[in-house]
Amino acid sequence: MNDQFINQVFLNGGSLMVLLPAMLGLYILALHPRQRTNQATAAYTFLLAGINFTIMRILRAPESSALLDAILRVYIALVPANGPATLFLVLYLLQPAWLRGKNRPWRILLWGMICLPAVLVLSDTFLGTRLLYTTPPVITPGQVPRLRELTGGLLGLPVRALWNSISTTGVLVLIIYLLQRRRLSEKQRALAWWLLSVQALALVLFVFGARLVSPAHTTLLVSVMFAVVYASAAYQQRLIGRETRRIRIQPRLTLLIMTVVVPVIIYMVTSTNTLVYTLARINADTRLNDAGTLVGRQVQQWLALNAEALQQMAQQPEIISMDPRQQEPTLRSMASTHAYMYLVSTTDVLGRNVARSDGAPLKDYSDRLWMQKALRGESPAIEVLIGRTSHQPALVMATPIHNQQDNIIGVAMFASTLSDLSDTVLQARIGEEGFAYLVNQNNLLVAHPSMSNAMLTQLANYSNAPPIAALREAGTEAFTTYTDDNGITWRAYAVALPNGWAVVAQQPLEELLHATRIFAGLSIVLVLFLGSVLFLLIWVSIRQVVAPLEALTAAAQAIAEGDLERSVPAESNDEIGALGRVLNQVTSRLRTAIHDLEARVAERTLALERRSGQLQAAAEVGNAISTIRSLDVLLPRVTELISQRFGFYHVGIFLLDENGEYMVLRAANSAGGQRMLARRHRLRVGTQGVVGYSAFTREPRIAIRVGDDAMHFENADLPDTQSEMALPLVVGDELIGVLDVQSTQPDAFSEEDIQTLEVLARQVAVAIQNARLVDETRRLLEAQEEAAGRRSSRAWRRQVEALSRPVVRRTPAGIEHPRQAAPPDRLSRTEPTLSPEDPHLLYVPLRVRGLFIGHLQARKPADGPAWFPQEIAFMHSLSEELAPALESARLYQETQISAHQQRITVDVAARLRQNLDLEGILRTAVSQVQQALGLPEVAIQLGGSPDEEDAQ
Repeated sequence: MNDQFINQVFLNGGSLMVLLPAMLGLYILALHPRQRTNQATAAYTFLLAGINFTIMRILRAPESSALLDAILRVYIALVPANGPATLFLVLYLLQPAWLRGKNRPWRILLWGMICLPAVLVLSDTFLGTRLLYTTPPVITPGQVPRLRELTGGLLGLPVRALWNSISTTGVLVLIIYLLQRRRLSEKQRALAWWLLSVQALALVLFVFGARLVSPAHTTLLVSVMFAVVYASAAYQQRLIGRETRRIRIQPRLTLLIMTVVVPVIIYMVTSTNTLVYTLARINADTRLNDAGTLVGRQVQQWLALNAEALQQMAQQPEIISMDPRQQEPTLRSMASTHAYMYLVSTTDVLGRNVARSDGAPLKDYSDRLWMQKALRGESPAIEVLIGRTSHQPALVMATPIHNQQDNIIGVAMFASTLSDLSDTVLQARIGEEGFAYLVNQNNLLVAHPSMSNAMLTQLANYSNAPPIAALREAGTEAFTTYTDDNGITWRAYAVALPNGWAVVAQQPLEELLHATRIFAGLSIVLVLFLGSVLFLLIWVSIRQVVAPLEALTAAAQAIAEGDLERSVPAESNDEIGALGRVLNQVTSRLRTAIHDLEARVAERTLALERRSGQLQAAAEVGNAISTIRSLDVLLPRVTELISQRFGFYHVGIFLLDENGEYMVLRAANSAGGQRMLARRHRLRVGTQGVVGYSAFTREPRIAIRVGDDAMHFENADLPDTQSEMALPLVVGDELIGVLDVQSTQPDAFSEEDIQTLEVLARQVAVAIQNARLVDETRRLLEAQEEAAGRRSSRAWRRQVEALSRPVVRRTPAGIEHPRQAAPPDRLSRTEPTLSPEDPHLLYVPLRVRGLFIGHLQARKPADGPAWFPQEIAFMHSLSEELAPALESARLYQETQISAHQQRITVDVAARLRQNLDLEGILRTAVSQVQQALGLPEVAIQLGGSPDEEDAQ
């Protein structure tokens, strides 16, 4: 009773044990179908689901032996693969590197071990080999045969030994080895301990759980436990989804939910179909039971009624008289009353006919069993046989005829063909195609719907009919399902009657389960419909969640790209709506901040532009200062640049006069300033206006409102002045002048303007100082050049006078030194000139630092062309190179002469210092000078002037 209870519990919960591993596999695979660990874990859970499915189908005891055989073959193909598959998954979770690269043969070996049982079973199934699977001799319904009973083939023992060792100890040894190597990360080590504990627990269940439940039930529990543990391990260790997910969140969430919900729906529908099927089977069996019972009762009533009628007829005086003439009317009356009786007759104790209802010749029935039973006093005596009158299978019922002394004097009987009997007793309808039939105690067919109007010549023996065989084996009643020779599967109920006969009611299984199959079909349609509706609802529901997120993402992207006017509709009150409102607030604050920032940037940009203009003005002033050296040009340019770049009404530059008493206006940009320049406007230092004050204090002076400033000088030429600033022009400690800036706006001078103008004032002061220094330097240079020119002119005159041949000429005859002849006076001394008398004669002046030192004269052949401009330019370039060379040669000669004279001086001085005698010194001096200069006579005379002596 306990085993039945446990088995029923597992049968009721078996669908969950199949569904849970399959659902976990689908869920893991749906999380990331391209990840190898997901694929391995999902395949492993599918294998466990397949094992549980086959176990549950075996426990449900299919009626068809062929179906059971097929399920057992699948069971043998899957169960041995569990051990290598577990080993494979442990490696994938803890050491995936062992299955790649040079260790790839181990991976191939594991795959071979996983697939080998299936290959052997396929070989046994289709090739008829006996390598692994063997059908067990006895299969107990509701129990799973042991593995050794199903694997009695040639390779059964080594396969069981190897695979069992892997599944029990191999995985444990592998995990312990990996833990001992200490090459695992912390997460992998925790996972290894977890898997080790589960594997040890499974081993304990297999060893000690057999005392409580069967091995099949233990396998179911362990398979579910392994599916949950390994799926959880893969998920918790973040081994799921390591690769980049390429599926969007909406289809991914929909797929994940569907993998959880759809199997549950399928389970519920399957359970409902199973329940409906079970109820339909029970209902069908009940209907068959009722039909069989009804037919049995009808047969018993028919037999009882006919036996009573026959017994009553046998008790009538006419029948007891054993007079044929008296019996025949009664017999014919009996036959006419019961149409199915084709013969009613009486016999004597010797078995010979006395009278017959059909008027046929009398026959001898002494050899009939019914006759013998009736003579023994059995009433009624019934026998199924081939009638001697009808020559067809017939049922004969007989009863003894007793006289008044209760002695048997004869036998009364009636005969009915079996077809007539079938029409009479088999009136119950069992569906559209179901029927009932009747067999006697010898399993000979008594009544069958096929006997109606059929001409039969022999009795059918139904001993081998599955319902009859099951009934004779069971005893009183039996249900059975079988398939006939036409391939029709029947559900039959057989019940034994008290007289040993049996009634069989049967109906095609297809007809019995037709409503169930319709329900199953409708269930499938309903599942598809519900799955579609559920998918649509989940898709729409997730879309309602994802769409705002996508809107938030798009808005955030647009905001990130600069669209600050973008807003997110935030009508809902959930977290997404709150996030949208926060994003809108952030965007609004960001817009405000950016607007303020833009305003500040605009202000700063204007200030920078103004500052840039000021700096540009300072740069231009600096450029003007660096390029313009004349004060008459520089000062007006500076006033124009400052006025243009700063937008001031009037800019003037005052310079201090020679006496240091007045500031004299030297440059101005305005019309009033030009009038002031024309009348030589000046202001006294220290007393007149902000210009005089700034010049006196040498500090900037700013009148932000000229009307309120006591130092302001009212000038009729500048009536629009509202503010004025004077900046002293100082270089070192020397005051040069004042830069005067006036504007038509009050408070026109910002801090930047003041700083920039101070820089400009310093630059202008330096420029003025530099310009003055340049003018002074220019004057000194001009004076030096004029003096150098005079010295150079005298030197060249001395040089030319010292030359014995100042003219050198090159002709085809060679070099000549003609007499010196001056060129015509009207020739240019600055540019090449052709001779007025001879156009083939060209004079090119030779000049050194502007000093004319001679001519380069060149003549072309008289019969040749005149001078071309290019040739004249070439001669001019040649003269520009020749003149400096001549100057260098002259300077070199002068240097040599000077050096020679210096040496002579040094030598004479050295010799003079060697003598201390006055007369010796004089003699040495005249000798050395004569010798050094080659003079014919040198004299030194000593003696003072009388006038000088008198003066002293």
